[in-house]
Amino acid sequence: MELNETLVKVDQTLEQTVRNMERIVFETEAVYKNAQQTQLIIKPFVEVPVAGKAERQQVDFLNYIQNFSWESIKYTQGRSLVEIAGNISEKMKATDNDIKKVQEELQETRQQLEGIQKKEGDNYFNFDVSDRIYRCDKIAKPEEYFVEKFKQTDMFADVLVIVNKAKVELFKANYEKVIPWSENSFGAVPRSAKKLPIEDDKFGNQIWRIVVLKEKLSEYMNEGRKSDFKLVPFTFNYEKYKQELEQCTKLEDRIGLLTQTLYKRSLFAFSELFIALMHLKVMRAFIDGVLRFGIPPRFSLAVVHPIKGMDKQVLANIN
Repeated sequence: MELNETLVKVDQTLEQTVRNMERIVFETEAVYKNAQQTQLIIKPFVEVPVAGKAERQQVDFLNYIQNFSWESIKYTQGRSLVEIAGNISEKMKATDNDIKKVQEELQETRQQLEGIQKKEGDNYFNFDVSDRIYRCDKIAKPEEYFVEKFKQTDMFADVLVIVNKAKVELFKANYEKVIPWSENSFGAVPRSAKKLPIEDDKFGNQIWRIVVLKEKLSEYMNEGRKSDFKLVPFTFNYEKYKQELEQCTKLEDRIGLLTQTLYKRSLFAFSELFIALMHLKVMRAFIDGVLRFGIPPRFSLAVVHPIKGMDKQVLANIN
Protein backbone atom coordinates (compact mmCIF):
# COMPACT_ATOMS: atom_id res chain seq x y z
CA MET A 1 0.00 0.00 0.00
CA GLU A 2 2.92 2.34 0.76
CA LEU A 3 4.39 1.63 -2.69
CA ASN A 4 1.01 2.28 -4.30
CA GLU A 5 0.74 5.68 -2.60
CA THR A 6 4.25 6.58 -3.78
CA LEU A 7 3.44 5.55 -7.34
CA VAL A 8 0.31 7.70 -7.34
CA LYS A 9 2.44 10.81 -6.70
CA VAL A 10 5.03 9.82 -9.32
CA ASP A 11 2.22 9.04 -11.78
CA GLN A 12 0.61 12.46 -11.37
CA THR A 13 3.90 14.32 -11.79
CA LEU A 14 5.01 12.18 -14.73
CA GLU A 15 1.68 12.58 -16.55
CA GLN A 16 1.90 16.36 -16.18
CA THR A 17 5.49 16.28 -17.48
CA VAL A 18 4.42 14.24 -20.52
CA ARG A 19 1.65 16.74 -21.26
CA ASN A 20 4.19 19.54 -20.94
CA MET A 21 6.51 17.85 -23.46
CA GLU A 22 3.59 17.46 -25.88
CA ARG A 23 2.77 21.17 -25.49
CA ILE A 24 6.37 22.16 -26.22
CA VAL A 25 6.37 19.99 -29.37
CA PHE A 26 3.31 21.74 -30.77
CA GLU A 27 4.52 25.22 -29.74
CA THR A 28 7.89 24.80 -31.47
CA GLU A 29 6.58 22.83 -34.48
CA ALA A 30 5.76 25.90 -36.60
CA VAL A 31 9.24 27.35 -36.13
CA TYR A 32 10.82 24.01 -37.01
CA LYS A 33 8.72 23.69 -40.18
CA ASN A 34 9.67 27.20 -41.29
CA ALA A 35 13.35 26.47 -40.74
CA GLN A 36 13.09 23.25 -42.74
CA GLN A 37 10.81 24.88 -45.36
CA THR A 38 8.39 21.97 -45.21
CA GLN A 39 4.66 21.59 -44.71
CA LEU A 40 5.07 18.21 -43.03
CA ILE A 41 3.26 18.06 -39.71
CA ILE A 42 5.16 15.90 -37.24
CA LYS A 43 3.09 14.83 -34.26
CA PRO A 44 4.46 13.46 -30.99
CA PHE A 45 5.42 9.82 -31.43
CA VAL A 46 6.61 6.86 -29.41
CA GLU A 47 9.70 4.86 -30.36
CA VAL A 48 9.25 1.11 -29.90
CA PRO A 49 11.56 -1.86 -30.58
CA VAL A 50 11.28 -3.66 -33.92
CA ALA A 51 10.74 -7.36 -33.35
CA GLY A 52 13.92 -9.33 -33.90
CA LYS A 53 16.02 -6.24 -34.67
CA ALA A 54 18.21 -3.82 -32.73
CA GLU A 55 16.50 -0.77 -34.25
CA ARG A 56 13.37 1.09 -33.11
CA GLN A 57 10.42 2.47 -35.06
CA GLN A 58 8.08 5.41 -34.53
CA VAL A 59 4.38 4.84 -33.83
CA ASP A 60 1.63 7.17 -32.61
CA PHE A 61 0.70 6.90 -28.94
CA LEU A 62 -2.68 5.22 -29.53
CA ASN A 63 -0.98 2.50 -31.55
CA TYR A 64 1.55 2.11 -28.74
CA ILE A 65 -1.18 1.71 -26.11
CA GLN A 66 -3.18 -0.78 -28.18
CA ASN A 67 -0.11 -2.93 -28.82
CA PHE A 68 1.61 -2.37 -25.49
CA SER A 69 4.17 -4.92 -24.38
CA TRP A 70 6.53 -4.68 -21.45
CA GLU A 71 10.02 -3.52 -22.48
CA SER A 72 12.17 -5.84 -20.42
CA ILE A 73 15.43 -4.20 -21.57
CA LYS A 74 14.44 -0.79 -20.19
CA TYR A 75 12.43 -2.11 -17.24
CA THR A 76 13.99 -5.42 -16.20
CA GLN A 77 11.29 -7.65 -14.72
CA GLY A 78 13.74 -9.24 -12.29
CA ARG A 79 14.13 -5.95 -10.42
CA SER A 80 11.81 -4.82 -7.65
CA LEU A 81 8.90 -2.49 -8.42
CA VAL A 82 10.40 0.03 -6.00
CA GLU A 83 13.64 0.10 -7.98
CA ILE A 84 11.85 0.38 -11.34
CA ALA A 85 9.69 3.23 -10.00
CA GLY A 86 12.79 4.99 -8.69
CA ASN A 87 14.49 4.77 -12.08
CA ILE A 88 11.37 6.15 -13.78
CA SER A 89 11.30 9.09 -11.36
CA GLU A 90 15.01 9.81 -11.92
CA LYS A 91 14.59 9.65 -15.72
CA MET A 92 11.65 12.05 -15.51
CA LYS A 93 13.62 14.60 -13.45
CA ALA A 94 16.74 14.36 -15.66
CA THR A 95 14.73 14.74 -18.88
CA ASP A 96 12.68 17.62 -17.51
CA ASN A 97 15.83 19.43 -16.34
CA ASP A 98 17.46 18.97 -19.75
CA ILE A 99 14.46 20.50 -21.52
CA LYS A 100 14.30 23.37 -19.02
CA LYS A 101 17.95 24.24 -19.66
CA VAL A 102 17.26 24.59 -23.38
CA GLN A 103 14.12 26.63 -22.65
CA GLU A 104 16.03 28.96 -20.33
CA GLU A 105 18.80 29.47 -22.88
CA LEU A 106 16.20 30.15 -25.58
CA GLN A 107 14.36 32.65 -23.37
CA GLU A 108 17.60 34.41 -22.45
CA THR A 109 18.57 34.70 -26.13
CA ARG A 110 15.14 36.10 -27.00
CA GLN A 111 15.47 38.70 -24.25
CA GLN A 112 18.90 39.71 -25.59
CA LEU A 113 17.39 40.15 -29.05
CA GLU A 114 14.46 42.18 -27.70
CA GLY A 115 16.93 44.42 -25.88
CA ILE A 116 18.71 45.25 -29.15
CA GLN A 117 15.90 45.30 -31.69
CA LYS A 118 14.20 48.59 -32.44
CA LYS A 119 10.53 48.62 -31.63
CA GLU A 120 8.53 49.15 -34.81
CA GLY A 121 5.09 50.65 -35.25
CA ASP A 122 2.99 53.21 -37.12
CA ASN A 123 3.19 55.99 -34.51
CA TYR A 124 6.44 57.88 -33.96
CA PHE A 125 5.38 58.55 -30.35
CA ASN A 126 5.39 54.83 -29.55
CA PHE A 127 8.68 53.41 -30.86
CA ASP A 128 12.38 54.09 -31.34
CA VAL A 129 12.69 56.15 -34.54
CA SER A 130 16.49 55.80 -34.80
CA ASP A 131 16.11 52.83 -37.16
CA ARG A 132 14.14 55.05 -39.56
CA ILE A 133 16.94 57.61 -39.47
CA TYR A 134 19.70 55.12 -40.27
CA ARG A 135 17.64 53.59 -43.09
CA CYS A 136 16.63 56.92 -44.64
CA ASP A 137 18.24 57.32 -48.08
CA LYS A 138 17.53 61.04 -48.03
CA ILE A 139 19.95 61.53 -45.12
CA ALA A 140 22.96 60.98 -47.37
CA LYS A 141 24.99 63.55 -45.44
CA PRO A 142 24.15 63.09 -41.76
CA GLU A 143 26.67 65.79 -40.85
CA GLU A 144 24.12 68.29 -42.19
CA TYR A 145 21.61 67.20 -39.54
CA PHE A 146 23.56 66.08 -36.47
CA VAL A 147 25.99 68.21 -34.52
CA GLU A 148 27.33 66.11 -31.67
CA LYS A 149 28.85 63.29 -33.75
CA PHE A 150 30.33 65.30 -36.60
CA LYS A 151 31.34 68.51 -34.83
CA GLN A 152 32.95 66.42 -32.07
CA THR A 153 31.74 68.87 -29.50
CA ASP A 154 31.35 68.46 -25.77
CA MET A 155 29.14 71.51 -25.62
CA PHE A 156 26.08 70.56 -27.68
CA ALA A 157 23.75 67.56 -27.87
CA ASP A 158 21.26 66.53 -30.57
CA VAL A 159 17.68 65.98 -29.44
CA LEU A 160 14.91 64.47 -31.56
CA VAL A 161 11.43 65.91 -31.14
CA ILE A 162 8.26 64.16 -32.30
CA VAL A 163 5.78 66.83 -33.35
CA ASN A 164 2.35 66.48 -34.89
CA LYS A 165 2.08 68.52 -38.09
CA ALA A 166 -0.84 70.44 -36.60
CA LYS A 167 1.45 71.71 -33.83
CA VAL A 168 4.62 72.47 -35.80
CA GLU A 169 4.22 76.26 -35.53
CA LEU A 170 3.55 75.99 -31.81
CA PHE A 171 6.67 73.85 -31.41
CA LYS A 172 8.86 76.26 -33.40
CA ALA A 173 7.59 79.17 -31.34
CA ASN A 174 8.24 77.52 -27.98
CA TYR A 175 11.19 75.09 -28.11
CA GLU A 176 13.70 77.90 -27.48
CA LYS A 177 11.75 79.00 -24.38
CA VAL A 178 11.55 75.62 -22.59
CA ILE A 179 14.33 76.88 -20.32
CA PRO A 180 13.95 80.64 -19.74
CA TRP A 181 16.77 82.70 -21.22
CA SER A 182 19.18 84.72 -19.12
CA GLU A 183 22.25 86.72 -19.99
CA ASN A 184 24.61 83.78 -19.45
CA SER A 185 22.37 80.76 -19.89
CA PHE A 186 19.94 79.14 -22.31
CA GLY A 187 18.74 75.61 -23.18
CA ALA A 188 18.06 75.09 -26.88
CA VAL A 189 20.24 76.74 -29.49
CA PRO A 190 18.20 79.43 -31.29
CA ARG A 191 16.91 78.48 -34.75
CA SER A 192 18.40 74.98 -34.46
CA ALA A 193 15.12 73.19 -35.23
CA LYS A 194 15.41 71.16 -38.43
CA LYS A 195 12.86 68.73 -39.85
CA LEU A 196 14.33 65.39 -40.86
CA PRO A 197 13.49 64.21 -44.42
CA ILE A 198 11.46 61.27 -43.15
CA GLU A 199 7.83 60.77 -44.13
CA ASP A 200 5.15 61.60 -41.58
CA ASP A 201 3.58 58.61 -39.89
CA LYS A 202 -0.10 57.74 -40.47
CA PHE A 203 -1.08 60.16 -37.69
CA GLY A 204 0.81 63.11 -39.20
CA ASN A 205 3.67 63.08 -36.69
CA GLN A 206 7.01 64.45 -37.84
CA ILE A 207 10.61 64.07 -36.64
CA TRP A 208 12.53 67.25 -35.87
CA ARG A 209 16.03 67.77 -34.55
CA ILE A 210 17.07 70.54 -32.16
CA VAL A 211 20.41 71.29 -30.53
CA VAL A 212 20.63 71.69 -26.75
CA LEU A 213 23.46 72.68 -24.43
CA LYS A 214 24.78 69.47 -22.86
CA GLU A 215 25.00 71.00 -19.41
CA LYS A 216 21.32 71.90 -19.70
CA LEU A 217 20.18 68.65 -21.35
CA SER A 218 18.72 66.99 -18.25
CA GLU A 219 16.88 70.15 -17.22
CA TYR A 220 15.65 70.71 -20.78
CA MET A 221 14.33 67.13 -21.03
CA ASN A 222 12.45 67.46 -17.71
CA GLU A 223 10.88 70.76 -18.62
CA GLY A 224 10.24 69.77 -22.23
CA ARG A 225 8.28 66.67 -21.29
CA LYS A 226 5.67 68.90 -19.67
CA SER A 227 4.73 69.97 -23.20
CA ASP A 228 3.00 67.80 -25.81
CA PHE A 229 6.29 66.98 -27.54
CA LYS A 230 8.25 63.76 -27.19
CA LEU A 231 11.96 64.50 -26.65
CA VAL A 232 14.65 61.88 -27.33
CA PRO A 233 18.41 62.51 -26.94
CA PHE A 234 20.14 61.11 -30.02
CA THR A 235 23.76 60.59 -31.02
CA PHE A 236 24.25 59.54 -34.64
CA ASN A 237 26.41 56.40 -34.68
CA TYR A 238 26.00 54.31 -37.81
CA GLU A 239 28.88 51.99 -36.88
CA LYS A 240 27.13 51.00 -33.66
CA TYR A 241 23.87 50.55 -35.60
CA LYS A 242 25.58 48.12 -38.03
CA GLN A 243 27.05 46.18 -35.10
CA GLU A 244 23.58 45.88 -33.58
CA LEU A 245 22.16 44.59 -36.87
CA GLU A 246 24.92 41.97 -37.04
CA GLN A 247 24.29 41.01 -33.42
CA CYS A 248 20.55 40.70 -34.15
CA THR A 249 21.30 38.34 -37.06
CA LYS A 250 23.49 36.16 -34.83
CA LEU A 251 20.86 36.07 -32.08
CA GLU A 252 18.10 35.23 -34.58
CA ASP A 253 20.20 32.35 -35.92
CA ARG A 254 20.83 31.22 -32.35
CA ILE A 255 17.11 31.33 -31.57
CA GLY A 256 16.36 29.22 -34.66
CA LEU A 257 18.98 26.66 -33.67
CA LEU A 258 17.78 26.49 -30.05
CA THR A 259 14.14 26.20 -31.16
CA GLN A 260 14.98 23.25 -33.41
CA THR A 261 17.01 21.69 -30.60
CA LEU A 262 14.11 22.14 -28.20
CA TYR A 263 11.70 20.65 -30.75
CA LYS A 264 13.78 17.56 -31.38
CA ARG A 265 14.61 16.99 -27.70
CA SER A 266 10.99 17.44 -26.63
CA LEU A 267 9.92 14.88 -29.27
CA PHE A 268 12.42 12.40 -27.87
CA ALA A 269 11.48 13.32 -24.29
CA PHE A 270 7.79 12.78 -25.01
CA SER A 271 8.54 9.31 -26.38
CA GLU A 272 10.74 8.27 -23.46
CA LEU A 273 8.46 9.65 -20.77
CA PHE A 274 5.26 8.36 -22.39
CA ILE A 275 6.77 4.86 -22.42
CA ALA A 276 7.74 5.30 -18.77
CA LEU A 277 4.24 6.56 -17.96
CA MET A 278 2.55 3.52 -19.51
CA HIS A 279 4.85 1.14 -17.65
CA LEU A 280 4.14 3.01 -14.44
CA LYS A 281 0.37 2.76 -15.00
CA VAL A 282 0.70 -0.99 -15.63
CA MET A 283 2.63 -1.28 -12.36
CA ARG A 284 -0.06 0.69 -10.52
CA ALA A 285 -2.85 -1.42 -12.03
CA PHE A 286 -0.99 -4.61 -11.12
CA ILE A 287 -0.43 -3.47 -7.52
CA ASP A 288 -4.05 -2.35 -7.19
CA GLY A 289 -5.21 -5.69 -8.58
CA VAL A 290 -3.09 -7.62 -6.09
CA LEU A 291 -4.41 -5.46 -3.23
CA ARG A 292 -7.99 -6.14 -4.34
CA PHE A 293 -7.83 -9.78 -5.47
CA GLY A 294 -4.73 -11.18 -3.77
CA ILE A 295 -1.89 -13.43 -4.94
CA PRO A 296 -1.44 -15.23 -7.29
CA PRO A 297 -2.77 -12.59 -9.67
CA ARG A 298 -5.85 -13.81 -11.54
CA PHE A 299 -6.99 -10.72 -13.41
CA SER A 300 -6.43 -8.88 -16.70
CA LEU A 301 -5.42 -5.27 -17.29
CA ALA A 302 -6.98 -3.09 -19.97
CA VAL A 303 -7.08 0.52 -21.12
CA VAL A 304 -10.52 1.97 -21.88
CA HIS A 305 -10.68 4.96 -24.22
CA PRO A 306 -14.19 6.53 -24.01
CA ILE A 307 -15.64 8.49 -26.89
CA LYS A 308 -15.53 12.20 -26.08
CA GLY A 309 -18.32 13.10 -23.67
CA MET A 310 -19.10 9.47 -22.75
CA ASP A 311 -16.74 9.13 -19.74
CA LYS A 312 -19.48 8.93 -17.08
CA GLN A 313 -21.63 6.48 -19.02
CA VAL A 314 -18.68 4.16 -19.68
CA LEU A 315 -17.61 4.29 -16.04
CA ALA A 316 -21.17 3.55 -14.90
CA ASN A 317 -21.38 0.51 -17.23
CA ILE A 318 -18.01 -0.81 -16.03
CA ASN A 319 -19.12 -0.51 -12.41
